[in-house]
Amino acid sequence: WRTKKVDPTKGRRVRHRTRLIVLGLTAIGLMLVFLAAVFRFYWQTPMVVLGVADYAHPCIPPNSFVAEDAGRIDSRNMDERRYPSSLVTKEILLDFLAEQLQGPQSWSRRKVLLIYLSAHGAVREDGMPCLLLSKANPLDSSSWLPVPTLLEVLAQKQGIQKVLILDSGKLDSHWSSGILYNGFADRLAEHVKPDTGVHVLLACGSGQRAWCAPE
Repeated sequence: WRTKKVDPTKGRRVRHRTRLIVLGLTAIGLMLVFLAAVFRFYWQTPMVVLGVADYAHPCIPPNSFVAEDAGRIDSRNMDERRYPSSLVTKEILLDFLAEQLQGPQSWSRRKVLLIYLSAHGAVREDGMPCLLLSKANPLDSSSWLPVPTLLEVLAQKQGIQKVLILDSGKLDSHWSSGILYNGFADRLAEHVKPDTGVHVLLACGSGQRAWCAPE
C-alpha cells in the first residue's frame, strides 16, 4: 500500500481561487447595475409640462384636473421640467418654452422632446385655432394665443423632434364664451407641418370632446 501525499498548499489555493471567482462575479454584477442605471437615465425622454388652471375671466370654465394630470406625469419618472404656477399668460408660455428648448446639456443627446400643455382651445373669427390662457378674454380674440405662433417657437429648435401633447378638447360648446361649436380640432390639423420637426397629439378629434375622468 502506498500512502497518497497530501499537498498542504492545495486547500489554500482552492480558497484563493474561490475568493477570486466571488470577487470577479461581484465586480461584473456591480458593472451591470451601473450600466443599467446609466442607460436608463440616458434614454429618459425629456418633457416640459404646463397647465392652465386659473382663468381670470368668469365666463371661462375651469380647466379640470390639471394638477392631477401633472402629478401622474411626475409618477412616470421622466426627465421633466414643469412651469411652477397655474397662472400662464402668452408671454410667460412663449418665454418659458423658448428657455426650455435650450435645455440642459443632457437633452442634446436626446432625439425627442415632449411638451404637455393643458389649456382650453377655441377658434378665432377668422378660423385660426387658439389657446385660451390665464388672462384670456373670451370676447376679445386678440388676447388668445394662436397655435401657429406656438408651433413656430417649437420649430426653432433644430436636430430634435418635438411632440406637442395638447389637452385642449374639453370645450365642445360654451355659449357664455360665444362658442356654439368648437372646431378647434378641425382647424388645428391645417397648421401642423411635420417637416418642421413639430408633431401634435390632441386629446380629441373632430366632433369629439375630451371628457374629464378623476380616476
